[in-house]
Amino acid sequence: MDAMELYHRSFLDVTNNARTKHNMFVGKETYERQAVANSVPGYQWLPKAFRPIDLFAKAGQNFKLRCTSWEERCSTLIGPGLAGHTRMQPVVDQRGTPAGLPVIAHYGVVDGQHIIAPSQYVRQGDPQLMVQKLLEQDIPVFVTSGQYPNAGAWSSITDMGIYRFTLLTDLEGRVIAEFGSHLKDDSIVSVDPFALLAVGSLIVSLGKGVGERLILAMTRKSAQKQATRTLTAIEKAKKNWGQAEVLDGGAKGAASTIEIARQTMQRAMPQIVDQATNKIAFKTFQQFHNAMQKAGFKVIKVEKFGPDGGYQVFYQNGNVVGRFKTLGDAGGPRMGQTHISFSLTDGKGLQWMNDMAKFNANGKLAPKNIVDPKKFDPAKDFQGNPHRFPVVDSKFDIKVVDSWANSTHFNTPAGFDLRGVGDVVRRITP
Repeated sequence: MDAMELYHRSFLDVTNNARTKHNMFVGKETYERQAVANSVPGYQWLPKAFRPIDLFAKAGQNFKLRCTSWEERCSTLIGPGLAGHTRMQPVVDQRGTPAGLPVIAHYGVVDGQHIIAPSQYVRQGDPQLMVQKLLEQDIPVFVTSGQYPNAGAWSSITDMGIYRFTLLTDLEGRVIAEFGSHLKDDSIVSVDPFALLAVGSLIVSLGKGVGERLILAMTRKSAQKQATRTLTAIEKAKKNWGQAEVLDGGAKGAASTIEIARQTMQRAMPQIVDQATNKIAFKTFQQFHNAMQKAGFKVIKVEKFGPDGGYQVFYQNGNVVGRFKTLGDAGGPRMGQTHISFSLTDGKGLQWMNDMAKFNANGKLAPKNIVDPKKFDPAKDFQGNPHRFPVVDSKFDIKVVDSWANSTHFNTPAGFDLRGVGDVVRRITP
């Protein structure tokens, strides 16, 4: 983890700062544990067990700035969430740092309807044994934020909400281990873990091999920067299983925003970009603009950009944004060169921090950018916002960067006619 990620993902242990409230009733005396205000209950991963722990955020810490998209939906560190939606408690490393204890996994009891796997492997045999059998075969199992629609290549392991599973997941919601299953009984979930600790019993013992799997998962994660984690997981899911909707939990419909964007671009790119030359497939702006509209894109914003007289025209189709620069950039290799690029965004804005990835000519996801760590400022991007999703390459090679840039930026062919841009600018500019 880089310094900024470590700061925002690490918490202070305030377990021993809890107070004991002494209650006196007629004929009865009780003691009630009171955790530090605003602390969040979680677990600390020890070599052979989990220890209940109270986690407290430091001054200026914002976990949401460095959490994964899955954690934003499913972690109790973000908030209580919606009723009926999965919320899992954080697991921190046993080793502390000056920034505190970093979050490395999540643990909790999950409804079987909120657990998904590739459709061809689910609902075969006893539902209570399903997760363990899938893990033994190294078949991916994910926790989702809500009930999954059971469409496409992924399905929930059961369509009956009567089974619950005690699970450990990585930071993207992939299940690392299962510690048991039971028929739905809310009283089991409401047990205070500190009550178990008080009588000398740890909440859960790690089974054989679980520690090794968790170490392996963390090794995979620590080899990447937080900014690349989401993109890597998307590409891994696509490559191995042909789907990426697991990252959105499937809660919004049969396909996620990521999968919808991927499908949109795989349809649109052959209509817009010449696959042989990697350039815009038209000689005039009007032809290009018509093709963009036919592919479902609409102009939503125009701003002055690049050399004098240049504009940046924003086209949008769902969570995909195309940036057409009429006179290219003000500097760099595309200075004065008309071109367009397409980005997958978080749907929350048009700034650089909202971009998650780019698309190549085949409509496949590619890195948002590739950054030299020597020139990387983790605190802010060029617009002054927190950095999100850049690929910080420790083996930065300008030749690799040039190849990436040429594959994700599409120039116009020689003699491209820009007539018609002014009409769009006038229609959109207030």
